[in-house]
Amino acid sequence: MVASSLMIALVLVILTTLLIAFQVKKTLVSGHKSSQSSSYVKKVPTIIIAGPSYSGKTSLFHKLTSDETNAKLLTVMSQEPSFALKYKGTMTTLADYPGHVKLAYKLKNGIIDLKGNLKGILFVLDSTIDPKNITETAEYLTEILLILEKIREPIDILIACNKNESFTARQPLKIKEALENEITRIFERKKKSLGNIERDIGDVDEINENLDLSFDISKGFKFDYLEGNVEVLAGSVHKNKITTWQEWVGSHLV
Repeated sequence: MVASSLMIALVLVILTTLLIAFQVKKTLVSGHKSSQSSSYVKKVPTIIIAGPSYSGKTSLFHKLTSDETNAKLLTVMSQEPSFALKYKGTMTTLADYPGHVKLAYKLKNGIIDLKGNLKGILFVLDSTIDPKNITETAEYLTEILLILEKIREPIDILIACNKNESFTARQPLKIKEALENEITRIFERKKKSLGNIERDIGDVDEINENLDLSFDISKGFKFDYLEGNVEVLAGSVHKNKITTWQEWVGSHLV
């Protein structure tokens, strides 16, 4: 009897181990974090989820890809992008890039590598942020816009105003206006800085190439100037109010 019980226990341990190994392998194959996925993504239609740290973008990524509801499990900081290959059974990959400013180069390289395969950018921000303190968020978005300007292809952008359930949340129109005003100031600072460099090195062509825009920034920046469509929509990952964002993603799937 004892021998039979030990045998049953041993079989259960083996089966449990095999099941765990299978789940780990399945996670890796799904492409959430692997160098092979990164190489593969360069060649397929991709929608990028980006935004500053703590905006809720990674929680949104997990909700879209795994229907997770426990936000506390989704706040792990990652230094590598995460990928959901063949999202919703389509040919499109959903990619979540780290939001820390020191890792912004990964997003830049990702956008450049994709070229014509980039189908849209979902930019998540915290809608409770005071418009007076929106500079860092606007700078992050400006770097994305500068890359898209160099690509010269119309790429749609969704600015997802997260945490809209909060009493201190700003409405999308106010956030849009605050971003446009701040991006205008950022471009003005860049032009002034480039102008100073131009006087020092005298290479006008190189300076113009560094800030190559398809619109006249002297009139101020507006999202309407971009070739792609820009939508600004409110929602809440915490309250699971992400339907409009899901619809936007769905409309860009291939």
